This record gives sequence, C-alpha cells and structure tokens, in this order.
Amino acid sequence: FDLSESGAFIPFADRPWSEIPKVGERIKISLHLDTVRKIKCEAIVVRVVEPKGTYPKGIGVQFTHMNETYKRSLNNFLNH
Repeated sequence: FDLSESGAFIPFADRPWSEIPKVGERIKISLHLDTVRKIKCEAIVVRVVEPKGTYPKGIGVQFTHMNETYKRSLNNFLNH
C-alpha cells in the first residue's frame, strides 16, 4: 500500500491476528519492487492497523537498517 524511503505499510489481510508482528518487534523483510528489484532490510513495527476503508489489516514499519545499494534502488523506484 504505502511505501516511502523511511517505511511501509504491509497488509496481512488473510492472516490471523496471532501471526501478525506486534508493535516494537524488529523484523527482517524483503520488498519486491518489481519483477527484477528486491530489497532486503530490517524494520521495526510502529503500528498495527485494523481494516478500515480501503486499507486491509496490516502493520506499519519503519526501516531501521538498509544498505546503501538497497537505499539507492528504493529511491530510484520511488522517483520513477
């Protein structure tokens, strides 16, 4: 849904609440930007969201560690 240089919203619409990371948890994620580009990084869960309007159930994460190559790739993706 939402993606920025600092974080993302990750939907968990089909998962039970027990499988969704909690606020404060540190997680490792892979973001598939398109069919070629994939970014791996670490993030911290900053919010857990119930479904509302067009947003499904999910989590908001803040990126905490991303290497420079992945940062450039994400920035290029967001600016094109």
